[in-house]
Amino acid sequence: MAATIDLALKKCGMLEKLVLNQKKYFGIKESKSLLATFEQYVFVWDDAGSCILTTEIKTNELKENICMKLTLTNPPVFDVETILFNQTGSLLALSGKNGVMIFEVPWRYGKFSSSNINRESIIGRSWNIAEYFFVCSSKVSVLQVAWHPGSSSNTHLTVLSTDNYLRTYDVTDPQTPLQAIALNPNFKNSFLSSESKISFSTCFGENSVSFDFGPPEEMQVPQANSSRIIKTYEDTTVWPIYILNGSGDVSVVKSPLNRNRSQPAAKVLGPLPMYPPSDDNYGYDACYILCLHTVPTCIVIATATGVIYHCIVLENSPSSWKEKQEETSWELPNPEENDVSLYVFESVELSLALTEEPDDVYSHPIRLYKDVTSHSKYHGTHVSGLHSIAVPFLQALEDSVESGTLEKVLSEELKQTCIVEHTICTKPFSQSDSVPVLGFDVIINDAGIFMISLLASWEFVCLPLVSSYFSSIPQLLIKNNYLSKDDDKSSVSVFGQQIEKCLQRSMCSPYLKSSLPAEHNNSSPQQWLELLCNVTQRFREDYIQRLNTAQALLRSRIKVLTQQKEYQLQDISKTQEEKEKLILEAERLAEKYEDANANQQKLLKRIETVLQKFQQNLPYLSNAEINMRETLVAHEEKLKVFETSLEQIKKKLKHQKEKKQDLFDGNATPKSDLSNLNLTETQIKHVKELLMQEGESIGELIKALTTMKKEIGL
Repeated sequence: MAATIDLALKKCGMLEKLVLNQKKYFGIKESKSLLATFEQYVFVWDDAGSCILTTEIKTNELKENICMKLTLTNPPVFDVETILFNQTGSLLALSGKNGVMIFEVPWRYGKFSSSNINRESIIGRSWNIAEYFFVCSSKVSVLQVAWHPGSSSNTHLTVLSTDNYLRTYDVTDPQTPLQAIALNPNFKNSFLSSESKISFSTCFGENSVSFDFGPPEEMQVPQANSSRIIKTYEDTTVWPIYILNGSGDVSVVKSPLNRNRSQPAAKVLGPLPMYPPSDDNYGYDACYILCLHTVPTCIVIATATGVIYHCIVLENSPSSWKEKQEETSWELPNPEENDVSLYVFESVELSLALTEEPDDVYSHPIRLYKDVTSHSKYHGTHVSGLHSIAVPFLQALEDSVESGTLEKVLSEELKQTCIVEHTICTKPFSQSDSVPVLGFDVIINDAGIFMISLLASWEFVCLPLVSSYFSSIPQLLIKNNYLSKDDDKSSVSVFGQQIEKCLQRSMCSPYLKSSLPAEHNNSSPQQWLELLCNVTQRFREDYIQRLNTAQALLRSRIKVLTQQKEYQLQDISKTQEEKEKLILEAERLAEKYEDANANQQKLLKRIETVLQKFQQNLPYLSNAEINMRETLVAHEEKLKVFETSLEQIKKKLKHQKEKKQDLFDGNATPKSDLSNLNLTETQIKHVKELLMQEGESIGELIKALTTMKKEIGL
């Protein structure tokens, strides 16, 4: 996949335009940062055309990669050395020693539009930051710029200049700094100071050379309307700025971004004490600082001699600053009383050349870049290529703080050293011409994570971001609701960790990319032979020897596992025999159980029969029999009542039948007698109703009598 991206960058036509800058950048002695990526787009500064070249990295081979030219409305008049995107990708900062410019990226012509995608040239708005101060001044130059991470609008840019001032600008109001902090108290407290000539402070390394933002912190600052007698404080989020001097001293500034003018001015705290103390102050000629957002925070200090120091930021006490601050500043009086100190736990020297010949190859600055995949990794570019450094101790330290095993991790026996990988080597010999890295960034797509480097020979080198060290897996990938942390850790094989530790390389063979013309190649055959011998020896010591050690461990492990397998097979055969015996015993017990169960049923039936006969021969009645007798007596009384009522009903029925028969036989009452009754219609109606009710009552009695006969059994 890396080859596909490399081929796409070559086919887009960007290199043909960039090669026009070959004369200007030939023989430079320091690396640049002329390349930046945002999502799937690569941006490169073209000094010859005073424009920005961009292309989209498309993994689909059917789509053609097109190089687009972004023209600035106000091209910079200074030499651009760094381009840097803000967090949203809407603004691109172009900086050089003599100026800073902001370019508004016209995404509407690329990312968010398909109608104008074939346009080769697009115009974007650009403007200078403090143009009359940086561009027109011959005494003040820019050292480093960085976007402020605490900006809610992503429009605040922090600039470090040679007059020892740290200024923060809102790019929407570019001429006046929002905040200006004097890093050297000997200078005047004004952001328009022009006393930046070469002085003794510059010669002795007392001036600031680099800065970086640390992780955000909660701090109490005085409110804007509080009085001097009764001060009130409020909590606010600040992003501490760690500042590096040329002598290696580190200072820190903790100030809110939107500070009210009525509040006291923020001042520099430092230099911070460094432990354990060193006579040479841990090197000299410091050139770059990088803050890794780990727990605790790690500060990386790079020197021009190729030595890098790893420091942990320690807080002496968690008390707020309001108890120690003065009334007019936030500066602590003595550096020894600072709440922050640095503990240097490791130093590493980068091998910038493959041969060991002494030369001035170690006198060039190093640029540091954070890794997007892990907080405990970073990259460094220089004139000799690219290095990738991983610090597994930081990850182990962070895990130990959570698990409470800090003392175990801090022991010298278990302390892990950093892993340095020489990824790209552009200067195999100390006497050969340097091919510095002009740009570096990491691009992430569906196929993986890749490093893109632009060399001074105007060619791209795309390599996959692989390493012998991998930090902890993201929580979304290892999250399991059914396993605890202890189960997760116990599932890791101890032997696998031993093999990984055995195969972990302390050195690596870099990707050679010098690309020097034949007329500029002054290397002798002896140097090439020495290079071949060094590489061969490195492969023998750091590759083959480790593989042999791992092979010996595997053989011993296989031998132990074979013995354990034999023991387990013997146990399995014994277990199989015991299993057969248990099956036979289980069958015998099942037969005995069936016989016992049948005998038990017979005994239960005999017991029931005996109990019935015993109950029948008792001289007194049981409760159930007594209840049954009372029920029968009650039914007998009811039957007598029903019989009496039935006889009466039968007599009435017989009488009615006789009357009815008499009526049919002519023996009924004559009409004359009926007329003597003198019954009205209402009386006749009532008589009929009474007769109907009597008939219904008789029918109900008959039904009840029938039901009782059925119950009794008559």
